[in-house]
This record gives sequence, structure tokens and C-alpha cells, in this order.
Amino acid sequence: MTRPRALVLGSGGVGGIAWQVGVISGLLDGGVDVSDVDTMIGTSAGAAVAVQLRSGVSAAEMMERQVLPDRQVPELEPTSSRANIAATLHKLAHASETATEARRQIGRFAIACARGGAFPSPDQRRRVIADRVLTHEWPLGNLVITAVNAYTGEPVLFDRESGVDLLDAVTASSAAPGTWPPHNIRGDLIIDGAVRSNDNADLARGHSHIFVLSPHGFAALWPSAWNLGLDSQVRDLRNAGSRVTVIVPDMSSLAAFGDDYRNPGVRRSAALAGFSQGSDTAANLRGLAI
Repeated sequence: MTRPRALVLGSGGVGGIAWQVGVISGLLDGGVDVSDVDTMIGTSAGAAVAVQLRSGVSAAEMMERQVLPDRQVPELEPTSSRANIAATLHKLAHASETATEARRQIGRFAIACARGGAFPSPDQRRRVIADRVLTHEWPLGNLVITAVNAYTGEPVLFDRESGVDLLDAVTASSAAPGTWPPHNIRGDLIIDGAVRSNDNADLARGHSHIFVLSPHGFAALWPSAWNLGLDSQVRDLRNAGSRVTVIVPDMSSLAAFGDDYRNPGVRRSAALAGFSQGSDTAANLRGLAI
């Protein structure tokens, strides 16, 4: 019996969506299909990509929606400073004694920002997500979408058995603190799954081969004393017996993101850079049991 395989798709804004779509398309063009897995785990940007893959949207269709202007869906442009948000998150984390407390503090920050009135409404964000993912029903197959409870700081996982609407799950997973409003699910305010980890690759434990696409790469969200960074997750997964393949943006892909990966204007360049990187990487992976 073949042991299960997993695809982990990480956070990274609209640029991260485009890059992951490009990498997946480039890999497929080179003969490597990373979507034929037992489990998909999506965080924030990765949740939108995972939903499309699980729903059977072709890589070609996904690529066109990133690179062709007349196929690109409308996106809201962030009004907040990415640098200021990052500084605030690090400050809150340094002032906390545990990972849970850090996430709780970041949740309070996210709620306070939303109450300031500078953000679009949760309904506006949900409509954007609806355009992104194409399908509004949970697809078949094992799909896990990550998020964090803004009140408690505890991780939240959504799947087709959770009883949560798919669009609500993806909207919540993509509710980046300081950029987009928390999303209300069953009376709780839920924020971006990246508040726990950029990728949440550790959730794939137990799979024989784990393929990780990480737009943020090995960058840590907060101090390493309790950080769920990708490097430590990959090390632990490998120690547990999994084969882990990781793709992070190369220099050309990083350049394609520009100054702000949240900017909808980077979609074409990020997708094309991802495609090129995926095509180049496929030669090293071809024949490997993904």
C-alpha cells in the first residue's frame, strides 16, 4: 500500500498565490504533477490555490487568471504599510512569553485595526475570495485550511467535515492582521493561518512525501524561541521519516514580488517567475514519486 503524500501551500498575499500557481504550472510543464496527492494543506494565499487544485481547475486555467489582464479577478489594494505591520508583529511577539500569548496579542491588534474603520468590510473581502477560488463548495479530497482564533490565539483548522462554509474558511485564513479584517465564524473572530506559521507544514506529519511551496521561504514571523519556522518543521518531519521537498522563491521570483507581495500588480510577474522556476526545478524532480 502506498503511504499518503501531502502538498503544503504557504502564505504570501496575491503575489504568493501567483508564484505558487506559476511554480505548479512550470513543474507540470516539466512532467512533475504535485497536485496528485492525498492531502493538501493551505494557509492564507495557499488556501486559495489549494481550493482551486482540489476543485479540478487546470493549471493552464489558473495560470491564465494570473497573467492575462482580462482574466485577472478584481483585488482590493492594501492601504496599510507592510513594513509597519511587520514591525508591530515582531514587537508584540517579543513582548509575549508564549506562542499562544503572541498570537493572542496579534489577534487584539487585528481586531483594533479593523475597528479603526480603514479596512474594507468582511463582506467585501469575502466577495474577493469568491472570485479568487471559482468554486464555492468544499471539493472532494482531503483539504485542510488553517487559521487562528483572534481571541484565544489557538489554531483553527477547517475541512469539509468542519461544517464551515468554504468561502468563510478561506476568507478567515487570508485575514492578515493589519491588512484585512478578521472574519466572523460562529461568533469568533478568525485571522490568518500564517499567524501560527507561514506554511503550517508540521500538519502534514505522517505522510511519506511532503511537498512544500513556501512564498515566504525560511523567514520567521516572530522570535525563534517559540517560532514555528519552516526550517524546524522540515527538520522534525524528516526526523519522523518523511521525505520533504521544499521550493522557495529564487532571486528572480523575489524580484518579481517587488516591494510588496500584497500588491495585485505583481501577479503577472510573480506567476511568470514561478513558472520559470518550476520548469527549472522539474528536471531535478522528474521521476521522483511525488
